[in-house]
Amino acid sequence: MQQILTPVALDAGLTVTVDELTPLPAGDSAGIAVMFMAMALMLAGYMPIGIMLTGAPELLKLRRFVPIWAGWSALISAVVWFIAGPVIGAVSGHTAAILGIGWLAVFSIGLVQLFLSRILGAAAVLVGMLLVVVLGMPASNLAMSVHTMPGFFGWLHDILPLAGVGEALRSVLYFGGDGTGGYLVRFVVAIVLALLLTAGVDWSRRRKQAAQDRAAAAEAAGWSDALPSEVEAPAPAAKPATVRMVPLAGGKPRSTPVRYLMLALFPFSMVALMLGIMLTAMHSPTPVGLPVAIVCSSEGAAAQLAQGLEASTGDMFAFRTELSAETADELVYSGELVGALVLPDAGNPAATLYSSGAAGTGQQLVVQRVFQQTAQQAGFELKQIDVAPLNSTDTGGAVSLYIAMSWVMAGFLGVTVLAGGAPKQLRVRKLLPTMAGWAVFMSLVTWLIAGPIVGAYQGPVWALLGIGALTVFCLSLVTAALARLMGLLAVVPVVTLFMFIGVPASGGGLSTYMQPGLFQTLHDVLPLPAALDAVRAITYYGGAGIGQPLLTLGVWGVCGLVAGLVISAVQNARSARRAPGAAPTVLATVPATAVS
Repeated sequence: MQQILTPVALDAGLTVTVDELTPLPAGDSAGIAVMFMAMALMLAGYMPIGIMLTGAPELLKLRRFVPIWAGWSALISAVVWFIAGPVIGAVSGHTAAILGIGWLAVFSIGLVQLFLSRILGAAAVLVGMLLVVVLGMPASNLAMSVHTMPGFFGWLHDILPLAGVGEALRSVLYFGGDGTGGYLVRFVVAIVLALLLTAGVDWSRRRKQAAQDRAAAAEAAGWSDALPSEVEAPAPAAKPATVRMVPLAGGKPRSTPVRYLMLALFPFSMVALMLGIMLTAMHSPTPVGLPVAIVCSSEGAAAQLAQGLEASTGDMFAFRTELSAETADELVYSGELVGALVLPDAGNPAATLYSSGAAGTGQQLVVQRVFQQTAQQAGFELKQIDVAPLNSTDTGGAVSLYIAMSWVMAGFLGVTVLAGGAPKQLRVRKLLPTMAGWAVFMSLVTWLIAGPIVGAYQGPVWALLGIGALTVFCLSLVTAALARLMGLLAVVPVVTLFMFIGVPASGGGLSTYMQPGLFQTLHDVLPLPAALDAVRAITYYGGAGIGQPLLTLGVWGVCGLVAGLVISAVQNARSARRAPGAAPTVLATVPATAVS
């Protein structure tokens, strides 16, 4: 809300004084620790169930699952507290409350996912992602105020788990625990209902199975009576269901202990990496080296002001001087500068500040606030010009980030599904047409949601579809190459690089000038920042500067294609040297009642 109201007040010539009634701690000046902690708990709650369905369905039997999941919930809540607290220092104190809230959240989400898996199978993961992330994030009141969202999300805020755990953690950390119990009621209700419904489904299936067994036995007995006495009737044999056990790391399935360990390490590593990387990058934004120009016809006067500002602002800005306002305007528009202050002269008694909302509202607000104070102290009027203003449907500048994230997720999730269900489709000659069609389809779906359905995107359509298809296709090639080497475990490095590191490096949520310097470097090489810059280029800059991000995406795609061809060549050579009687694909036989 401060970011919305402050520019309005400054434009009206008012002096803004911020009085924090409940100030954020120094270790979490951005106020995002709770959001990332809650997201980590959500991830740990719904992800493992989908993995267990294909990797260890025998563990989903209710009486085995409950104690295992209780231990998993305790482990994850401890890890989330340890990373956010002792390791990073974003939160302090309230250890018991944080551990309790975390355990309750993970335990309840897991039980709900268990019930959904009983009735939906593998599709339960998609439903969980929809409720926990897709709808949960905008309704959570963590990233953006729920009061700025359509009313539907306000209703979801009182129901969904991400909002519940986020508000409960906020209450404990910042408001003395007021209202915590009300936020946690939903989890207790979810636990009770999920246990009852799951037990009911299992009981119904056991009754149905028993009835089928009795009918089969009666049929067999009748057949036996009709046979001659010297012929012995065959005993009916139960035919177990055959479930393809998907090896997480490729190759044949591991032994049971190793398989269980890998099943646990997969979601555990995802939770730890997500929380550790993203919280480290964004929990305490500190502007460093924001490139800003001081413009004056007298280079000496510009240099003098720059030196004075440098002394008062420290390393917040990297100042340079320019002689022409037109040049400074172009540099801000191109992204080379974050802002440019044109000093008043005889022909123009007011100073002018150039900035770009499309390049990032956070860095724009820093520049506006500092130079508004400078103008007030110097006694001259300040006129502000936004060279690339955000449109009315994207006042926070987040639409481009969400579009780019959806493309990146489509790129690796499509391949992940193939790796688990149809690994032969990862061969290059089959992968290319499959992923080309998938890329076009997901690019179209993303535009339909962001544009006609939600109304958030208002830029060129064909350019967006092309960039989206290119992004999805290129990242699918990279993911496929890794999946052929690592199996489903390829998701860990892919998601870590493309999402956990890519989101902060993109500058879409927080300017890279406010993060550790490594993320500024990674901005120029990772695919998510490239996709984001491409969307911004066509939406706000008329396509200017789009070449570099498209080149970055293309390089990733070429590298993925080359890696896939090399892997195919090596695997074909190994197959040619294999003995004719090579062992067939291993299928694990699991009783049909393993998950009842």
